[in-house]
Amino acid sequence: MIAGQSRDVALDAFCAACNKGPEVLFITESWITPRLHMLKSFLSDPLTAADVDILQRLLNKDRSFPDVLEWLEDHRAQTWSEFMALRARKATKQWLREMAEEYSALERECDRELSPEVPSLEGTQEWSS
Repeated sequence: MIAGQSRDVALDAFCAACNKGPEVLFITESWITPRLHMLKSFLSDPLTAADVDILQRLLNKDRSFPDVLEWLEDHRAQTWSEFMALRARKATKQWLREMAEEYSALERECDRELSPEVPSLEGTQEWSS
């Protein structure tokens, strides 16, 4: 796979290079077929140097298909490092939201447990003067 190569030729070479040992990606036809369709829709034709790099990293199992497909589809203007930093920030924000919700729930529970019980006046008679 080289920059400037046709996308289809490169993807054929990518598939041919798979299943050649434990250090490269293992694929089956049924598993790779939908992913190839997605790659075809996201990769440049002809391939850019970035396309070749990402395919090589997929082949060598340095990147996961879901991560690569998300980057190609939605974040291609960013470098891989920028994309991964963005994902880390999003994950941190989500974790902080979840922790804030959990903290609020625990705080409400503690408030209920610490509140003095107010006796119910139900069923009592009013005092007369």
